[in-house]
Amino acid sequence: TVTRMKFSPDSKYLLTVSRDRDWAVWDVSSHSLLASSPSKAHSRIIWDCAWFGDSSSFVTVSRDKKLKIWDEVREEEKVSWREVCSRTFQSSVTAVDVSPSGLILLGFETGDMCVDGKGR
Repeated sequence: TVTRMKFSPDSKYLLTVSRDRDWAVWDVSSHSLLASSPSKAHSRIIWDCAWFGDSSSFVTVSRDKKLKIWDEVREEEKVSWREVCSRTFQSSVTAVDVSPSGLILLGFETGDMCVDGKGR
């Protein structure tokens, strides 16, 4: 079950995240799958995702209490994304967004929020 879908800021990609703990990036123009997460990107359901403004990085958040950042990797004509950062919080992360300046806003199942991991 897909839990969230987000277009990249440049409208080239569609990112989907799901209950099966995986993500996928689709090419909007060709409607083809470009890349998918390594086996089980998170250990629990992925609730939300957001792109950074450059359309080459995105963030995923999960019931496993983790935020993960993924950066684009290009090898010849193939594109993929690799995990470059993982942070663990006290409770499940249920919502995320990224500001145009790159600040990460997180929402938790407790009702709390934090900006860029520094607290409310």
